[in-house]
Amino acid sequence: MSEHTRPAPPLFHPFELAFCGPSGAGKTTLITKLLNRFGEHDRVGYVKHDAHRFAMDVPGKDTCRAREAGAAVIHIADPRHHAAIADGAAGLSYRRSLFEDCDFVLLEGYKALPIPKIFVCHAASTGLPEGPVLATVGPDERAPFDAGGLPHFQRDDVEAIARFVQRALRERAPSRVYGLVLGGGRSRRMGRDKIELEYHGRSQAAHVGSLLETVCERVFVSLRADQMLPAGIAPSARLDDRFVDMGPLGGILTALYHDREAAWLVAACDLPLLTGDLLRHLVAERTPTRMATAFRSRSDGRVEPLCAVYEPRSRSRLLAGLADGHLCPRRLLETAPIRLLHARHDDGLLNVNEPAERHAVLARLGQEEPAWT
Repeated sequence: MSEHTRPAPPLFHPFELAFCGPSGAGKTTLITKLLNRFGEHDRVGYVKHDAHRFAMDVPGKDTCRAREAGAAVIHIADPRHHAAIADGAAGLSYRRSLFEDCDFVLLEGYKALPIPKIFVCHAASTGLPEGPVLATVGPDERAPFDAGGLPHFQRDDVEAIARFVQRALRERAPSRVYGLVLGGGRSRRMGRDKIELEYHGRSQAAHVGSLLETVCERVFVSLRADQMLPAGIAPSARLDDRFVDMGPLGGILTALYHDREAAWLVAACDLPLLTGDLLRHLVAERTPTRMATAFRSRSDGRVEPLCAVYEPRSRSRLLAGLADGHLCPRRLLETAPIRLLHARHDDGLLNVNEPAERHAVLARLGQEEPAWT
């Protein structure tokens, strides 16, 4: 791929796709149909690249009068909507923050930029814009020019175009899924480091790590800097918290910064009944266009944040929550666009924090509490 066709960093969202083409080719009509199609299951953003001057409001309205009076930034809101207009170009971080809660974004225009696009042509079109062009759409079954073998769609075949868009977006998802055993907690209620406890003939760190190895490319163990490496864990798997004394959120953010391009399957060390089947179900149902994929607890209906897949784009959301003083991953996930699954067997998500809970699980497994040394 040449330099001028290499996809640029996302303008608005990690999952974005542009529709460009000459005026009158039907771009807006097609995008409107796709938005209607996707809107049943996804939250989709739309961006229009307007080459003409635009106004926030019509002359005589309050916002227009304020703008004419010299306001640099104007924001208008009611209980259900909000909009803003400001002088100058929007910075990258600001643009992305607008669409943070969207699963993906469809752009109209931007034909001169090296972002993935679908070229919507009309019968008189003679060639492609500069790449990367993924497909062409036109009024007829065949493209009106040689498109070099690119897929071509008749513009009324919305279902086929929608399926292609979904495939193209999925291909932008990170292929690496790493595992993280969360073990950096203080274990104050248990009275002993939970990561060292045994339920299956080895430390929980080693046991949960072995389960993660069945579905993850690599597995790491999240630890405090002052913790000893549990038995059965390779030194290369150690991942010391960079976000100190912030609970599980610190370990999750450390992982997301350790490899910014990987998705992370996080599992707490205090889930003694966790199974490989549960993890395989989680990975199989992973939805990369959401910030995370997690189970909904059948006991209280809430999100289980410590057995979940966190996508790379969740990093900014978690970091923003941390900046606002929110350290609870569950609270942050409950306000984020995530994929929620129902656990087939809720026992796998049973959290053990206290000696009495541990004794009950050991009895269930037909074991006795070994002598602590």
